[in-house]
Amino acid sequence: MATMFPVLSLAVSLHACVANAEQTVYVSSGSYDEGNLGKYPVQDFKSVQRIAPRPNVVRQDSRCTKELFTFFSPRGYVEQAKHPQATILDHNEHLIWTSGSDNKQIYNLME
Repeated sequence: MATMFPVLSLAVSLHACVANAEQTVYVSSGSYDEGNLGKYPVQDFKSVQRIAPRPNVVRQDSRCTKELFTFFSPRGYVEQAKHPQATILDHNEHLIWTSGSDNKQIYNLME
């Protein structure tokens, strides 16, 4: 039984790594800027039926605080933006919250 625990622990650890469904953000991607990745690149998640913007981080500075969030409220009718949603990303561009799509344009995100 004592040898079973490390195997179980390894299996749980590997599952936790695979369960992370977020795609990495783009970093200074020329393909992103040229529109080769679509007009509105998104990331999707395995654990929930949600999408979130997949940004292109052009510049980072170590002097910037790590406590800031990015708020998105896309409008328009371009690819996934056809289903607009409010989105909050952390300083590493990981999803914090999304409203989900109810097919309405969002104009009051900051209220």
